[in-house]
Amino acid sequence: MDFYEGLRGDKAVGGGAYVEEHGSGHEVFNFRREPGGVYRGYVRPPGHFRVKDQRINIERLGAAPDDDRVQNVAVFWTATDPALGGTKVVGWYDKATVYRGWRPSPRKRLAEGKDTGFMVEAKKAVLIPSDDRMFTLPRATALQTGIGQSNVWYPPTEWATKLLRYRERVLDGTAFGKRAPKVGRTQDTEERLRIEREAMAATMRWCKERGLPTRDVSLKRVGWDIEAGSGKNILRIEVKGSSLPLGRALLELTPNEFAMMGQHRASFRLAVVSMAKKKPDLAMFRWSGDEGAWVAPGYEAKLHEVLSARVEVVER
Repeated sequence: MDFYEGLRGDKAVGGGAYVEEHGSGHEVFNFRREPGGVYRGYVRPPGHFRVKDQRINIERLGAAPDDDRVQNVAVFWTATDPALGGTKVVGWYDKATVYRGWRPSPRKRLAEGKDTGFMVEAKKAVLIPSDDRMFTLPRATALQTGIGQSNVWYPPTEWATKLLRYRERVLDGTAFGKRAPKVGRTQDTEERLRIEREAMAATMRWCKERGLPTRDVSLKRVGWDIEAGSGKNILRIEVKGSSLPLGRALLELTPNEFAMMGQHRASFRLAVVSMAKKKPDLAMFRWSGDEGAWVAPGYEAKLHEVLSARVEVVER
């Protein structure tokens, strides 16, 4: 995944037969910062399939046989590169608590319509941006130590040292060459989530001022965030927040949001909320058939379709 903050605007690729079948799993929230500044991550340990029966061998991390957790553990999260292959480090938790067994999330985190739980908890996490996930871990063979079929690996000293050195290089920027690092993902995530929350709140106030009953449907991934109104007279409002002034905002729509914007032109609204000033500045865009454009008082939302591709450079 790109963000591991849920399936909204992201997609789980790989992860075994369960994720391939359902398109989701408990791990889709591994880097979502929850209230209280806590990250809760899941990994499926070897053994029982039922999550409530799963166990991590925390004695390997220094715990006593009767302990239910072990603290101050550096936990590195990995995933298979969907394009280039190989097991890559996608991020880590610092000073994490690793639980022996699966724990239900204290707040609802719905994936595939089900609550998700966790095995690891921390207050500090760093997610490596997708384009910068280059650190590859070895797979076990007859000739070398590495990650086997189990999703939990306790690296030997050699690889534990390499991982900790890589963490330091990421934090000081040297892991990405001379260009400025894009990490500090914790801070970036916090700011982005703050802008999203304030944009949603500002849009809800806009609806309330107009006497429109509202319903938050952002977790349902229907292609918009808020339904305003009642009966057949419902506005489908997609909310986007920006730290830039309205006249300079540059935003992204997911393929689903873009499709719904075209399918429900008459009832679709795009709420763009700028946080550049002390108070949120909101522009509500609607489709104008006369102008053939999405317009708000004083503004026009120009849509630019983007075709992307992944390029692999190989030796000839």
